[in-house]
Amino acid sequence: MVKGENLMNEECTKSKLWLNDLAGSEWAAKTDAQGERLKQAQNINKSLSTLGDVIFAVATKTSHIPFSPNENDVGETLCSLNFASRVRSIELGHAKKQVDVDELSRYKLMVGRAKQDSKNKNAHNKSMEERIQVLEVKNKAKDMLTLNLQEEANPDQYLFMEPNPIYTQSGFNIRLSIIIYAIRNYQQLA
Repeated sequence: MVKGENLMNEECTKSKLWLNDLAGSEWAAKTDAQGERLKQAQNINKSLSTLGDVIFAVATKTSHIPFSPNENDVGETLCSLNFASRVRSIELGHAKKQVDVDELSRYKLMVGRAKQDSKNKNAHNKSMEERIQVLEVKNKAKDMLTLNLQEEANPDQYLFMEPNPIYTQSGFNIRLSIIIYAIRNYQQLA
């Protein structure tokens, strides 16, 4: 089984490769053949070797083909030619893509989980950012309240004070609050 995976689109392709062992293509010493069986194996090996030489000569278009037909071997020759004809007529066609559905489903599931995790983290980040903004507003409100309480405790100290840049940026102007405070104190005195 040969397996390949396309990393770009995550397709997985599998294919099978079939190998056929031709009789007589093994070494005689490895087969432990003896007697008549050894002679048959030697004849098969010799025939295969001759067939290989003939095929090579035909493929390379040499002027001499190392083959001399024998009238006694007409049956075997016809059998070999018929076999060659059948092999030649085989059409393999284009390789068919076989997509492993289980693996593809697994990858799709992994992508779905990753997307969901990303959405959850984005929602959590947004929630934390909103929480930070609320805390910043509360902190500014506490600072303003503290300043107002300090002004009420000692109003003379804040009459000529420059505005705090923190409150000026947020649109709150200290000078205005000092003026309002001074007007209130004036009304109480009058």
